[in-house]
Amino acid sequence: MRVLRVSIGVGAVLFFALACGGGGAATNAPATGAAATQGVGDAAPPTCGAPVTEANVTIEGNTYNPASVTISASQVVTWTNADSVPHTVTFDEGPDCSQVAGGESIAANFSAPGTYPYHCTIHSSMHGTIVVQ
Repeated sequence: MRVLRVSIGVGAVLFFALACGGGGAATNAPATGAAATQGVGDAAPPTCGAPVTEANVTIEGNTYNPASVTISASQVVTWTNADSVPHTVTFDEGPDCSQVAGGESIAANFSAPGTYPYHCTIHSSMHGTIVVQ
């Protein structure tokens, strides 16, 4: 199983664009600018690299389960795609973490408090939220 890792950190949009933005099948480029990097409060956008999983989200039946996860700052969330079709983890105000094929996973480390809504760019009905306290 291939695992992609993503981290939420301050000043990381450029790093994410260079490290995670190329080579994937997703077409959305990471957002830039102050408005694109803010969640609730002063949340920072995702970047690559996450060493330990502390919360899990399963992608199955075209849903994120659970749809909402609350974690502490510096914790990691891992999404595992149990469907046979690809999905994305695309932050509403930040980068697209590219496609996650069936049986694969992607992880994100959230270092800044805030609310991080995300969705699947392939399936418009799929939405989730990470709340970092």
